Amino acid sequence: MKKNTYLLFSLIFFLLIGFSQYTYDLNTDYFKKRNTFLALPSGKTMRILSFGNSELVADFIYIWSIQFFSNYNILNSKQFIEDIYNLITDISPRYKDPYLMGSTIMAIEMNNIEMAVRLLQKGSKNMEDEWIFDFESGYYTSKYLKNYKLAEKFYKKASKKKGAPDFISRLLYHSIYMQGKLEESLALYQSVLKSASTEMEKHSANLHLYQIKFEIDKRKVKSAIDLFFKRYGFYPDNINELVTYRLLEEVPKDFKGHYYNYDQKKGTIDPREGYMWKK
Repeated sequence: MKKNTYLLFSLIFFLLIGFSQYTYDLNTDYFKKRNTFLALPSGKTMRILSFGNSELVADFIYIWSIQFFSNYNILNSKQFIEDIYNLITDISPRYKDPYLMGSTIMAIEMNNIEMAVRLLQKGSKNMEDEWIFDFESGYYTSKYLKNYKLAEKFYKKASKKKGAPDFISRLLYHSIYMQGKLEESLALYQSVLKSASTEMEKHSANLHLYQIKFEIDKRKVKSAIDLFFKRYGFYPDNINELVTYRLLEEVPKDFKGHYYNYDQKKGTIDPREGYMWKK
């Protein structure tokens, strides 16, 4: 009896919503550019009003939200986005799609990466077993914010979760490299190369190792050249002089075993191959 009463109230509630929408539609020119006002109840209130059907209510609001944000005649729709997707995920915390859709709109259409990450991390907290939210957070902070330290944190969380694909670890290693942690990166990519099972993985690891080794050698050689210039007031004619004057133990070679190009006028070395990743 009690269940039937709840169902009756739910039916009346949604009929009223439908009638209100119908009345609104009759008096609204949807193709007119305009601002709108949107007042939202709390997630707690909506759960009570759902009479035990919170997932269904969340689904209705989610479908409506897609229609709402795809209506470009509403000029200020984006100002409501965080409240709407927080409402949906408060009603149904383990409803995965709204986190992903909402964060995509926030990041791609609004260019608000911080807002997108807030929503994704809410998903990560509510669904600790899911890797996708931390992965997406790492992707956005790396690609758009260039905050590789924060990206490392998110990728590390994602990589430890059950079912996380292997490529997340490689993205984690790349974020470590982009922070300038060269020795750590070298060791990580050596392990990637050793365990690589596909040609693509080997190629990616080799590219990273070539570039990382050059950057390590460049630091070492620059230090020696600077000391040479400080002593003698000019750059060495060739890089072998750094060994002769005991400023280097040996002339470094690149990852493929070739000597670097030396520019005597600038006192610098350069790789024979171009860079893949610019800092």
